[in-house]
Amino acid sequence: MVARRITGLSRRSFALGTLAVATPAIVRAQGLTKVRITQPAESLSYMPIYIGRARNFFQEAGIDLQVVVTRGDGPDVQALMAKEVDFVATPPHHLYTLYLQNRKLLGVCGVLGRCGTNMVISKEAAAERNVSESSTIERS
Repeated sequence: MVARRITGLSRRSFALGTLAVATPAIVRAQGLTKVRITQPAESLSYMPIYIGRARNFFQEAGIDLQVVVTRGDGPDVQALMAKEVDFVATPPHHLYTLYLQNRKLLGVCGVLGRCGTNMVISKEAAAERNVSESSTIERS
C-alpha cells in the first residue's frame, strides 16, 4: 500500500520489480515467480505473511511463495546470506549486526509497522530497583 502511494505502482508491479532487482536468479514456473522466504518462528508477528498467503495476495502478484521456518533467530538470516532463500522476515537487529561487520543486507520494510518486543520484569525485581508502572524509560 505504501509503495502504491509513493510510486504509483500496482502491488503486482512493485512485487515483481522488487524481485527482479533483488533476486535475478529466481526460477519461473507455471507463470508464477518462485520465492523462498525464511522466518525464525511461527508467531503472530508474521501475521501479514499468513494473511497474504491465505488471501492469495502473493499469487495475485505472480509469486509462488514458500515459507521456511528456521526455528531460531539467526539461521533465517544465515540462509539468506548463503543465498539458500530469496528473502527473510526477521527482527531488524540483524541489519545492525551485519552492518557492523561491513556486510550489507537491505531491509525493505517492517512487517508489523511497529516494534513487537515487550519487556517484562518481576514485581520483586522491580521493587529492588524502585521501578513502577509509572517510571519513565530514562529513569528505569
